[in-house]
This record gives sequence, C-alpha cells and structure tokens, in this order.
Amino acid sequence: LVAEGPTDTAALRYLGYYAVGRPSCRGAVETVAALGLDADIVIVADADGPGRKGAKDLATRLIRTAKRVRIIQPTQGAKDAREWVSSGITKDAIDLVINNAKQLRNARQIQSITT
Repeated sequence: LVAEGPTDTAALRYLGYYAVGRPSCRGAVETVAALGLDADIVIVADADGPGRKGAKDLATRLIRTAKRVRIIQPTQGAKDAREWVSSGITKDAIDLVINNAKQLRNARQIQSITT
C-alpha cells in the first residue's frame, strides 16, 4: 500500500500491511515508482481533492511499471488512513475495499475515476 504521510503509513502497518509513505500527496513519485517495479500497488488516497489528485497522478506514473495499480480511499467518513484505522476499520474490511477496487490500466481510465 502507498499512503500519504507517516501517520497514515504507520496506521496501515499497524494492521499488518506492507505500506510505504509519501511525504505529501504529491511527493516521492519516482521513489515509489522505483519501489513498485512489477508490484501490485494500492494507493490509499486521502478523501479530499488534493489527495485524490495526487493519487491519480501517482497511478498515471505507476501504470507504466507496476504489475497492477488500484486506488482506494477511506470509507465511513474517514478523511485519511490514520482516521480510518482509528475509527475501528479492520484489515478484513480494507481487504474487501481493495479487492473491489478497479485495476487501472491507462491514464484516461485513471482520470475518470471518482474513488
């Protein structure tokens, strides 16, 4: 999983995920791309405009090199992964969100999603 910020990353790791964090919704694109070569990547977007835009831009870069790219965002009114985990979301519930997320294959498809 790719999260926005250290506290979101820590929250996802607390649940047992292999998660890496970006310093912001726009940062570390090339670092994440290097880590995600031929990997199954799930971007956990913050539930706000900048978070969604940053997730879409990262996904647009990753579709060239990753095995699979998906974007999810917190449910139940949470604004970010840390708040989502703090609200009691379980790993099984997040796995369900991940498994239902559409695999993104091209830039046009990425820009059309609403997450």
